[in-house]
Amino acid sequence: MKYTKQERLDIGRRIYDGERSRFRAAETCGISEQTARTYMRMYRDINNLPAKAFKRTGSAATLLKAAAGMTDLESNTSANSITPA
Repeated sequence: MKYTKQERLDIGRRIYDGERSRFRAAETCGISEQTARTYMRMYRDINNLPAKAFKRTGSAATLLKAAAGMTDLESNTSANSITPA
């Protein structure tokens, strides 16, 4: 789908302001994640805004522990550690 410049800036604003992740914006707008990132940068640059450091919402290890039902303490016990032979 082709978006007007104003629509691209609106998508970019929502990402920049944290209303949507670029992944969610890409999914809902039918664009790639890279295009969503480009729209956010376009919005930021046109409005002379500083770059933001976006946090990732979880690491692979955290997700695996959650899937296994483990807490951080449980995953660090000696029983779960690998010992050299």
